[in-house]
Amino acid sequence: MNIKKEDLMKEIERKFLVETLPKDLRSYHFKELVAGYFKDKDEEDIRIRKEGGRYFKVKKSGRGLVRDIGSGDMAITKKDFDSLWPKTKGRRLWKRRYYIQYGELVMELDVYHDFKDFYTIEVEFKTVRSANKFIPLKWFGVEVTNDSRYSSNSLATDGLPKGSK
Repeated sequence: MNIKKEDLMKEIERKFLVETLPKDLRSYHFKELVAGYFKDKDEEDIRIRKEGGRYFKVKKSGRGLVRDIGSGDMAITKKDFDSLWPKTKGRRLWKRRYYIQYGELVMELDVYHDFKDFYTIEVEFKTVRSANKFIPLKWFGVEVTNDSRYSSNSLATDGLPKGSK
C-alpha cells in the first residue's frame, strides 16, 4: 500500500459522544461492523473491516479533523480478511452503525457492542470550512474530534478512556 503523498485522500470528520440515542433509531438503516487494527511493516496503522459479506482494508494516518486515508477503503476478499484477522488480536471493535440523513450530510451513529451504553456519532464533510460551520444537534454530547483516546483505533486497542462510562 505504498501511496504517494499527492495521491492521498483526505477525510474531514467531526466526532461526538452521544448520551441519549434518538427515539426513532429503529427507523434508520444500519450495518453490523467488525473492525480490527494492526501495524504494517512500516509501522503504519491498517484497519480491516467486515460489513455483512463485504470486506475492506484501509491505511489511515493522522488525528483530528483532517486525516489521510491513503487511497480510501479497498475491497478485499474474505480469504484476505481471514488471513489478516489474527494480526488484529486485542485490537478489535464490534458495533452497529446507523446512517442518519441530515440535509446533505449522512451522520454515522455507532452503538458499540464492546462497551455498554457507549455511543459516538461522526459527521463527514467535504471541506474544512463546512466542518467548522456545522452546529451539533441538541442530542450530541461532548465533541471528541481532537481527542485521540476516542478514535476507533484507540478504542479497539485501549478500551474506553478513564472517566468514560
